[in-house]
Amino acid sequence: MKTKVILLNIVMTILILPSIGIIFPIGLRHTTSDPNLLDDITTFFAALLPIMIIVTQIKSWISFYKQNYDLAFKINALPWYNFLIIIFLLLFSVHFSYSSLIESFNGI
Repeated sequence: MKTKVILLNIVMTILILPSIGIIFPIGLRHTTSDPNLLDDITTFFAALLPIMIIVTQIKSWISFYKQNYDLAFKINALPWYNFLIIIFLLLFSVHFSYSSLIESFNGI
């Protein structure tokens, strides 16, 4: 379990920069399109991801040094749930925008 926690910490540390980079395209999409509540929620979760990674890294290392490896592993898994929520929201918003586009073409 100790090596799993260390490997997951390394992966999460590497993912901090891409998580910061994901904010720009999602935020840009939010400003250029017709904004709705779904875009606001997606932008919020995208902006929360790098903060969540940093906070969970700190908490995970504290748990790791207290030799509570199971808790450190569970804490490190939290940003992955945030990432899955972002993917789900983006897929749902794409489906929602395409279905409204198809409805507008059917009305012609």
